[in-house]
Formats: sequence, structure tokens, C-alpha cells
Amino acid sequence: MRFATREARWLRVGLAWTILALACGLPAQAADPYRVTGVPIDATAESATAARERALAEGQRRALERLIDRLVDPADREHVVLPDAAIASTWVASFEVADERRSAVRYLARLTVTFADQAIRDYLRQQGIAFADTPSPPILVLPVLQRSEQLYFGGANPWLAAWQAGTPEGLVQFVLPGDPADPADAITPTQAAAANDVLLEAVVERYSIGDALVAQFTEDTGGASASVRATWLGPTGRGRVLVEALPEGGESPAARYNAAVRQVAKWAEDAWRRNNLVRSGEAHDFESVVPLNSLSDWIATRDGLARITAIHQVTLLSFARQEARILIRYSGDPDQLAGAISAQGLALTRVDDGWEITRAAAARDHGGRR
Repeated sequence: MRFATREARWLRVGLAWTILALACGLPAQAADPYRVTGVPIDATAESATAARERALAEGQRRALERLIDRLVDPADREHVVLPDAAIASTWVASFEVADERRSAVRYLARLTVTFADQAIRDYLRQQGIAFADTPSPPILVLPVLQRSEQLYFGGANPWLAAWQAGTPEGLVQFVLPGDPADPADAITPTQAAAANDVLLEAVVERYSIGDALVAQFTEDTGGASASVRATWLGPTGRGRVLVEALPEGGESPAARYNAAVRQVAKWAEDAWRRNNLVRSGEAHDFESVVPLNSLSDWIATRDGLARITAIHQVTLLSFARQEARILIRYSGDPDQLAGAISAQGLALTRVDDGWEITRAAAARDHGGRR
């Protein structure tokens, strides 16, 4: 997506804003969805150099497969035909290796690959494959462990420890609260387990995050049977619920917790991807006003819209001290666009006979309605 202007004077205004933005510094960006980390590589050949080249080639291929799994709906995955190695290698923007080990004929390492995003998008569009590459807003995970009638949130909570150990890499950005045992930062286990609007209000107030995922792991006293229930609250999750019984026996408690983390993370990832798939098709245009109370309002709106793949172009139509007027060209349906805008911390609201895009907090203050 790119920004465009109709008159040279608006270009000068945009450049002035950009210079100020660079001087003031911009907020941290979400993880690059086209970066795949930690791919194990291991190859043997007639020499160490040949083994390294083979390992890198095979690792880049596996990294590409992981990326396609991340971007494409599982129902469409079998229809994606990857190109040969020569073409696929041109999609690698950069790579890094870590934990290298080698012998005279073997090479082992862990590989991180960053792919050229536009090349991947173009290839998927040429094949008619819908994809999602917009990262989610931060999702606060509240891991609650229930044993019999007792609830655990902070302290000795191995379910929390499993989440702290890390989640699978993907489009959904999971974050964890500070030490839940700290009274100054705590949401009680009972509050978290309730998974209701009162909890969501507490999350917004305490952590300035709009979405919370309550992951409740329930096990009997002996640990023989267990289940997990995940409730995703907020504008992104829209109250989705996952309930799964876990297989009995055969795994250590730690392995069961880790498997359940992966299960919940995959469920959230699939839901996010499904709601943000970009399909090739007819483009649509609409105009919107962007109220401006400060420089940060414009920066947040401009950068948020730039991260939405469904938006092809934003044209600055006019600019004044208190507002800008923009024209957005996008693919997909309006509800999908509104959801993608919301995921960037912005709000698309109906005002009289037109539209406004504001920062989400400002939209709540103004009482706007979508």
C-alpha cells in the first residue's frame, strides 16, 4: 500500500510531517510477518563448504513452507504450488545463522530468514490464493489453572510458566501481564476466570490493551484428565470460545501444558488469519476524515493504515490544522476493512453522513459508533 497526493502542496505537507515524525521517533512496530526464525538445518556433503550450502538451501525452503503455512488458510494450503529453488531463492531478502557447528563433511545451525514481502504477495495473488499478513494487535493472555475448586493465576502456576516459555511464531502477538503475584499489578484468579466485560474493562484500564484471551486449564486432582477453555474478549476476538478436552495419560504434566499452549495459540492464529484474508478482486474507494489533535494522531493513523495489506493506496485530499481528508482504495468487504483498521489501534466510525478514522481511545471518548 502506498500514500499518494493530488497536489504538490500536499506532498510538501506530508514530507514536513515525515521529518517531524523522524525527529520525534515512532512507536515500536509489530514483528515482521515475513520473518521466520529458528529453523534447524543439518546437512552432510563432500566438504564443509558444500554441506553449508546444502543446509542453507534446504533451510530456506523449509522457512518458505513455514511462511506459507502462516499466511494461507489451511483449506487453501494444498493449492499453493511453490516455485523451484532458483526462483524461491530470489525471495530471500536476508538470512542469519546461529548456533553453528561443523565438521569436515557436516554443517548444523539454526536459520532465520526474512523474505521479500511484495514478491510473496504477488506470487500468491497470481495463483488466486487468499492470504493474511497483517499482525494482530497485542493480545493479553491470562492463564488460569483450576485444580478441583482452587484457581491459580500467579505464583506456583505451571500453566502460566508454559506460556512464559514462549508461543509459536505467527501473526498473533501474545503478551503476558507483569508478575500476577504483585498486588499493584494483579488481576485476581476469580476476575480472570470470569472472562467477562468487567475483566476486559480492567485489562484496558490496567494494561492499555484492548483484547484479552483468558486461557483456563482445568485438571482433576490427580491430573489424569484435563481440558482447556479459551475465551477471547475484545474487538479482535469478539467473544470467541474454544473448549477442548485433552488426551489422558501418556505425557508429563509439563508436556501437556506446552501442548495446550500450542493448541490455544493455533486456534487464535487460525481465527485471526481467517478474518484477515486478502483476496484479489475489485477495488473499492471511500473517503474519510482524520481528526487531528496532535502530530501523534496523524502518525498513528498513517502508519496503521500502511500496515493493512487490503489497502492499496491512501490519497491525501486535503489537510488543515484540525483534520485531514483521505481517500482509501481497498480490496475485500467493508466489515473486514473495519476489523483490520481496529486491529491497528484505530477506529472507523460513522459520523453524520460520512466516516472518521480516529485513534481507538479517541473514538471511545467521542462515543462514535461503527
